Parts: sequence; C-alpha cells; structure tokens
Amino acid sequence: MFKKMLKKILGTGNILKIKNILKPFKIEEIIIDVAASCNAQCPFCPRVFMPEERSKGFITLELYEKILDDAKNNNIKKLRLYSTAEPTMHPKFDKIIEIAKKKEFEISLSTNASLLHKYFDSVSKIDYLQYSIEGWDKESYEKYRYPLKFEKVYQNIKEFYEYASKQSKSPKISTNLLLTTQTNIEKYVKLWGEYIGDINIHFMYDPVKYENGKFKSISLDTENEYFKLDKQTKDFFCSYPFDILTVAFDGKVALCCDDFAAELNIGNLSHSSIKEVYFSKDMDKIREQFYTQKLDLCKECSRFTKPKKEDVDFIQAQIMSLEVGQQNKIKFNYY
Repeated sequence: MFKKMLKKILGTGNILKIKNILKPFKIEEIIIDVAASCNAQCPFCPRVFMPEERSKGFITLELYEKILDDAKNNNIKKLRLYSTAEPTMHPKFDKIIEIAKKKEFEISLSTNASLLHKYFDSVSKIDYLQYSIEGWDKESYEKYRYPLKFEKVYQNIKEFYEYASKQSKSPKISTNLLLTTQTNIEKYVKLWGEYIGDINIHFMYDPVKYENGKFKSISLDTENEYFKLDKQTKDFFCSYPFDILTVAFDGKVALCCDDFAAELNIGNLSHSSIKEVYFSKDMDKIREQFYTQKLDLCKECSRFTKPKKEDVDFIQAQIMSLEVGQQNKIKFNYY
C-alpha cells in the first residue's frame, strides 16, 4: 500500500531517479545471444523483421570469453544464454557452457528443446532451464513451433527429465507459455507438467520492429488468435535500460530483448568495454526518457500494453478449474 501511495505522489519517473541517487543502478544480468540462427519459424516471432545478415551467425569463443571476463570484472553474476534465437545451434555449445561454469556464472538457458538430446550433460550443469513450448498436443505444437516435430521434442524433454533426476546437480526447469485464445491450459499441464517445475503463463505480446528511430509493435494476427491488449498510458518502466545488458552474437549491444537485430547502435563489446557502453551518453539519454516519462524511443513497444480484465478473468477461471496440484505449477503473469 505504501509503495502505491508513493508512486501516486511522486510518479514512476521520480521514483526511478530517487532510487538511482540512493543506490546507483548496476547491471544485474548479462544476456549473450550466442547464436543468431534458429531452426524454428514461429508465427509470432519478430525474427521475420530481421535483416538476413543478422539472422545467422555464432559468437566466437574468443569474443565470448572477453565479454564474460569483462562482466565478471563488473561483478555481474547472472548470465542468460538466449534472446533472439536457439542457443543449442551453436556448434560449440558444450564449450559455451563449460567456459561459463568455469567462470562461476549463474546460467539461465531457454531452448525449444529440439536439439536437447545432443547436450544432456552440459544442460544438466546449468542453473535455470526454460522450455519454449506452446502446444498442448501434436497439432497445436507443430503449428506454433513450425517446422519442429512434436514427437522429437516431447521425447527430448522426457528423457532429459529422467537423465537430470539421476544427477547430483540439475537445473530448475520451467516453461514459458504464450497464450492464444485457443490455448488449452488443462491439456498443456497434463502433457508437459510431469517434466517441468513451474509453468509461466503470459499473454502474447505483438512482435516489435525498429523503424524510423522508434520501437513499434506490429500486429501479425490475421485470425484473431491472440488476445487484444490495451495500450498503457502512464507509469512506463522497463528494467532493460537500468539492470540488464543484452549482447548479440557479434558483440553488438542491443537495448533489450525486443531490439532483435541490435539496430539501435548503442555500442559493440568486441572493441569497447561494458562500462563504456552501458554508462555512455546514449544510454543516459534513454534512461532520462524513463525519468521524465516522456518516452519517444520505446513508447509504442508492445511491452507497454496490458490485457483486458475480462481476458485475465477468463484465464484465471481456466486455472481455477484445474486440480490443486496442477494449479500449484502455474505462475500467471499478466501485469
């Protein structure tokens, strides 16, 4: 209640400024997109907007080590190995994990699990594993994760669960379910729940494209499959300009996970340091937009939308109709 009152009196921008004065922000997590390539063509993915030269390629081990050493020197402990593509497509994925573990990073990995069978040993050593799976049966899975094959992915996830359960250390496993109007939550939990800890449910945001100097959401929905979200009009906040550093396969720094092609040209860690990029005048200007709440660059981003109350109620009713054990697996994130 006190936080809400403070927010109402001071406003989001002033609270951000006060926090920065009392406790200067620092980078809490680094995202490294070790691969730019993906073996799926999901219908909701912003990859359709990526220039061809940005949609393929892999980070070199030399650049990867350079960035991790710089991150460690800046006391960054959390490493996320995914952003725009499928990290297990990196030809030296085992080495990618080995290097990060040797440097004692807390590792998070998101994967579509299509190549998981190749890397059971390495994946079992990470800290947090997230599966990207939308389907609740073969037909829906192969629609939303085209052209991946349901049987192969299901087998991979099942066998990895069995493998990891026998190891002295294994990752905490979750899945990130992006809702459509057709999603059958009950079937989804029954299908995947045995092999997964948390099931994180989110409404599907429109993909974002950078054009004319701004990030804008672009609707790809032609069949009314996705819930329509309302635009946010105040209290704009995003953790990326303040707490998270996102790096593409070639060292280019992206503003956030929605800057899919790293088009903003913030800097490049192949020849610059983390401090030079993250505390640059360009980043200061972006953060100032959040302080003043006069967003120009990001205001049209789909992250600044919210679901309608009736849609939230509709999903919550589905969750409440499940058995208690199934309900306990679900984390519904809607605001």
